[in-house]
Amino acid sequence: MDYLRQLELNDGWKIFHSEISTSTNSELLAYGREGGLEGSILITDHQSSGKGRLGRIWNDEPGSSLLMSILLRPKVAFDAYFFISMTLGISIVEALQDYGVDAKLKWPNDLLVGEKKLAGILAEIETGKENLLVIGVGVNLNQSTAQLAELQRPATSVVIATGRSMGLEERLDFAKRAIERFREKYDRLQSSNSRDELVKAYRRYSATIGRFVRVDFVDGESVAGNCLDITERGELMVEVDTCIRMVDSADVHHLFTIEGC
Repeated sequence: MDYLRQLELNDGWKIFHSEISTSTNSELLAYGREGGLEGSILITDHQSSGKGRLGRIWNDEPGSSLLMSILLRPKVAFDAYFFISMTLGISIVEALQDYGVDAKLKWPNDLLVGEKKLAGILAEIETGKENLLVIGVGVNLNQSTAQLAELQRPATSVVIATGRSMGLEERLDFAKRAIERFREKYDRLQSSNSRDELVKAYRRYSATIGRFVRVDFVDGESVAGNCLDITERGELMVEVDTCIRMVDSADVHHLFTIEGC
């Protein structure tokens, strides 16, 4: 794994900073196969082949985003892996508050300001004698309105929200703030396997609960209904006609807010 500098964190966790990466997730997965340690974090200024969820492409301009992946070797049950991704989302939301950005979580893996996308999270798993989990996040930081308009979907950035751009040292400081929060929550999940606090925090920051949503499943089925809650297993509870659907994997689109929620 090529990098320009290395920053030591607590208990052996390390940030590796590179100028360019094909994909921080792909490079960390390869590093993990070679024996890379848990807590190895790759941050890059630019990805040449950035990845999004469901095979989508993540585009960025050099220095415009926080592009970061974390290598983990979880000791929790496989069904708790979603909560590790949830932990990173909550940690990014809380770190953004330090900069005056009020972001919310859109299930399952996006961060929004208003109804515009600010960040996306992608988790990739390799199973074996010891499972590898790499969680990547891309946060829009320095893009202008004109640059984001080229994406042809609603998006925003920290500089649009606050008027404050971030150079390299500020990006690294933002990353360290998020990692510190993530580490605390991740260690607590590992030691207790308790998801209650995470679910409560997710509900507090959720942009999806209380919305009328369209749910597009990978098999082509599409339903619409009121999003009532998130379960202790991380599923969305969606009221469709007179039935409650539990959604554990799908694309969710916000349509409008439910009156009274």
